[in-house]
Amino acid sequence: MPKNDYSSDWDSLSNELRDNANFCCSKCDDDFSDKKQLLHVHHKDGVKWNNSLDNLAVLCIFCHSKELGHGKLKYSNQYKMSA
Repeated sequence: MPKNDYSSDWDSLSNELRDNANFCCSKCDDDFSDKKQLLHVHHKDGVKWNNSLDNLAVLCIFCHSKELGHGKLKYSNQYKMSA
């Protein structure tokens, strides 16, 4: 079993998924095209190397912070400065 690290192609995959979503959050449907750094790609099962498309969701930092185990995002500077 690999360590829970991102795959070597994670940056390009994440960028592609966010681009394909037109930089909109899949939960709240807000447009983040002018704040791309606030749009994340979430691994639903929490396994960073599991990049199957049914395991990934494009979420803004606000929706991402509501996912199980991601509440710590609310304490990040990125979240605080954008809320």
